[in-house]
Amino acid sequence: MVKKKIVFLISIILLISISLTTISATDNIDDEEIQTLNNINNLDLNNNEVQRLNSNSSSNNIKNFNSDNNDVQALNNLNDIDSNNIQTLNNADSNNVLKDSEGSFSDLQKLIDLNDDGTINLDKDYTYSPNDNLPEGIVIDGKTLTINGNGHTLNGLKLSRIFNILNSNVRLNDLNFINAYSENEGGAIYSEASTIIPHSLITKEMMEDVFI
Repeated sequence: MVKKKIVFLISIILLISISLTTISATDNIDDEEIQTLNNINNLDLNNNEVQRLNSNSSSNNIKNFNSDNNDVQALNNLNDIDSNNIQTLNNADSNNVLKDSEGSFSDLQKLIDLNDDGTINLDKDYTYSPNDNLPEGIVIDGKTLTINGNGHTLNGLKLSRIFNILNSNVRLNDLNFINAYSENEGGAIYSEASTIIPHSLITKEMMEDVFI
């Protein structure tokens, strides 16, 4: 009987030991699985955060890129506007400013006023300037005068008559008259005197070319 009891006790002790070992192993496995799941969840959270940051970064980069492009386009537009304005100013200046090789109607008027019954030989073109204040043209009054143009051009810029001749004997030789203008007769030349115009050319006039 004593042996049977001893064997029974030993068997119970072994069963208890095996059970405890199994429970401990199960607990360890459960802890490892929980830790693994936690790591996976943390990884997912980190990936989501990275994805969100990447999305925000990409969005910001796109916005910044678009903003930069808009700034560049705006600067290009300003440059185009500046270029157009400069070109417009240059065109306006070229229409109003005399070239170095040109004289003004006022210059030619002085030559005529200072000449007493003789001859004037032109060595340059003459162009009307708003500062000339000669809308009725260069005045020849009470003179006997020959003007040899030598192929040069008198340009009224569609703002002025070119010659206004009164009480004179005038010969206008080898001249080109262009862009003359008058609201009355004689767009290029108005004459109430003896006027001869050999070898001269009148073009782009407004109103009647010559009134004698």
